[in-house]
Amino acid sequence: MRHVAEEFSDIKEGDQFEVFEVQEVAGRCEARPGRAQKIGDLIQRELSDLLHRELRDPRVGMVTITSVDVSPDMSHALVYFTCLDAKQAEPAAQGLERAAGFLRSQLAKRVTLYSMPELRFQYDESIARADRLSQLIDSVRPKK
Repeated sequence: MRHVAEEFSDIKEGDQFEVFEVQEVAGRCEARPGRAQKIGDLIQRELSDLLHRELRDPRVGMVTITSVDVSPDMSHALVYFTCLDAKQAEPAAQGLERAAGFLRSQLAKRVTLYSMPELRFQYDESIARADRLSQLIDSVRPKK
């Protein structure tokens, strides 16, 4: 058996190298970040279609799903949404939370996964924030 120090005997001070960390949780490796991203994109597409075609809650009228972040263990999905009118964000969030079980069961019929992540909804303020910053920049910019 060789000693670990022998494996790295050719490394000198100042050499650059990458360090990779492998995380093991409860005896199994975590899912790859790429897979979580792909599943999030798939859930986003299917949820958008479900909201448009299946959900009949008037509070969830003009809602757009902006992104879906899936946890590494695929047990939770944080769904970001926006509304046409920012005043409708709170009622829309309530409607989405109320319909979360229905949406999850419909997703499970459309998407083949071992277990469908639990859906949590959060209003996405990044678009409103970006619009506000754009207006600030335009107000400072000299007019030609």
